[in-house]
Amino acid sequence: MVAVYQKTDAVSVNIDNVLNSAYMQIIMCIAAFFVQFVFGVEYYTNSYKEIFKWKALGMNTLIASSTLISFIYSFVLMFLKIFHPHQFHHYHSMFESGATIIMVSMIGDLITESIRKKANSDFNDLETFIDQYVFVLKDNILIKTNIKDVKIGDLISVPKGGKIPLDSKLISNNSLINESILTGESRPVIKNKNDVLMSGSINIGEAINIEVTKLLKDSYLNQIIDKLEDIQGQKVKLQKVADKISKHFIWVIFFLSIIGFLVQFFFGGVFHNWYSNLDLNYLITWTNPSGQVANGFVSFEQIAQSIYLFITVLIIACPCALGLAAPLAIAIGSSKAAKQGILINNIDAFEKMKYVDAICFDKTGTLTTGNFVIEKTIGDLNSLNIIYELEKKSLHPLAKSYVSWFQKNHDSNKSNKSKEFKEDLIKEIAGIGIVYKENKDEYKITSLHYAQNNKFKFSNEILDNIKTLEDDKLYSHIVLSKNNVVLTIVVLSDELRENVVRSIELFNKLKIKTYLITGDNQKATSYLSKHIKFTKVYSQVSPDQKADIIKEIKASKSFVAYVGDGINDVLALEQSDLKIVMNEGSEITKSISDVILVKNDIYNVYKSIKITLETRKFLIFNLMWAFGYNIITIPLAIFGFINPILAAIIMAFSSISVLVNSLLFKIKKIK
Repeated sequence: MVAVYQKTDAVSVNIDNVLNSAYMQIIMCIAAFFVQFVFGVEYYTNSYKEIFKWKALGMNTLIASSTLISFIYSFVLMFLKIFHPHQFHHYHSMFESGATIIMVSMIGDLITESIRKKANSDFNDLETFIDQYVFVLKDNILIKTNIKDVKIGDLISVPKGGKIPLDSKLISNNSLINESILTGESRPVIKNKNDVLMSGSINIGEAINIEVTKLLKDSYLNQIIDKLEDIQGQKVKLQKVADKISKHFIWVIFFLSIIGFLVQFFFGGVFHNWYSNLDLNYLITWTNPSGQVANGFVSFEQIAQSIYLFITVLIIACPCALGLAAPLAIAIGSSKAAKQGILINNIDAFEKMKYVDAICFDKTGTLTTGNFVIEKTIGDLNSLNIIYELEKKSLHPLAKSYVSWFQKNHDSNKSNKSKEFKEDLIKEIAGIGIVYKENKDEYKITSLHYAQNNKFKFSNEILDNIKTLEDDKLYSHIVLSKNNVVLTIVVLSDELRENVVRSIELFNKLKIKTYLITGDNQKATSYLSKHIKFTKVYSQVSPDQKADIIKEIKASKSFVAYVGDGINDVLALEQSDLKIVMNEGSEITKSISDVILVKNDIYNVYKSIKITLETRKFLIFNLMWAFGYNIITIPLAIFGFINPILAAIIMAFSSISVLVNSLLFKIKKIK
């Protein structure tokens, strides 16, 4: 056994002699130079930018400074070995340490980038849905055209299985469209002539012709991509806190590294005292394999071990994991929501959702489809064309339904030739409706409730007809008056959206209070109350009264979300803590929203709460992992338990682990 140990020691000494020879040191110096300053030059250039340009130290500074110090130390030692071979032969250089740190960091960065791309694959998939070229139909000839050159009104031919390139309307009679990438709805949707088609959806029926209604920059899919990019550029409160910590983190690490260096230098023997007790003598020999001390240079060993510790502390610290934790969580959470037909319009929604304990709903276009059916017309039927002229530019669901019905059942080109309405005099006023005033005549299109409250004059015939309406339908009314005398009433019926009853039940189970706030009459709201268990119902309220009601609910220490769609919901949305808007809503409401429901499904309000809460939990987990890693590993490095190469491996692993966690979150199904 003794012979074996002696043979092993002899081999070890020979290896050390080879590694520490002057010639080998020169070869290692050249190799380290190429690895560090040629292949790894980006770390040094980025470090320069962090220090002098961006004024914010980061991971590049830690890597560059630690490897540069190890190279300088080894370079000086190499010359000492050349000119004083007997005194410094037994000291170990750190050329391989610096080079290995750079290589491990580069490999870690490659793995990180690969996993990051997989984590963001949903976002990348959306971008692939924008085709560069489309086939424009001109004079019955298909012309291959760059999508950027397509104009509004152009006709495009979309083959079976082809993507709808831009927001359009269907010119062909009908088709079957897959909107799953936009709404999360797996079932194909039947589209009829003149129906709206969203960019990114897929034609799974026969070839169709479509008419472009929006350019590329304004099309829906492009807006989603822009919004996701914008969201990823924003920061939640937790991330801002992490950034503040990271900002000072590097300085703390430099301070701890210097403290470690000074303690090791002035109170030498730290390595020996720790490692001898733990039988880790192989680490003691890292800087001085032979254990010999050069005559007259007793402190050189302390310098070597102090530098060794200094480098290890710099390398082990990893702000990368902190930097990745929040952005990845937000990116994946936003993508998950987008795939379900939920567009996060404001990053603060991730923070706000957890506080929501009350949700207020508008009725028309929110809880109901807004696709009204004309049930009955009462009064002067010759005035129907006047309603058409005044309503045709309105975006209100009632107006759009009426205009569509009128165009199908009447000749709109011959509409009201006896009276011309000047477009600049048509005013749409929230809480009233449409007002047209010219000379002494004033036409108004209002709700029945408004007309009754403001004492408009009704003929007996009209009053009798109103009384005969059934109570088991969701009725709405378009009331046309001239100088406050009611001429015509159009009665429309609506239907509940899918999943409304189920969604309200789920909110009740979560102990979230639900309120219905609508301008509709009590008959319409009583119908809803029979089928849905709201906490409270408010009917016949004006837009400013809606805002007052939300203010009252907030006064009871509730955090209020409001779900609406129209211009008359703007005041209520502004007053609420969290603003949720239906995709069919006006551009004004969407511009101030926190969340947009692309699918126009109330169940997606519940889904948005679940997704944002899960995203926040994952974000917190990522941050705790990143902080926990540093809290555990930095003390180990300070007390000399970890060498520089191991530190580089652990540092890379910390970032990779955050990315792997992100991939797991990406594939996790949120119910």
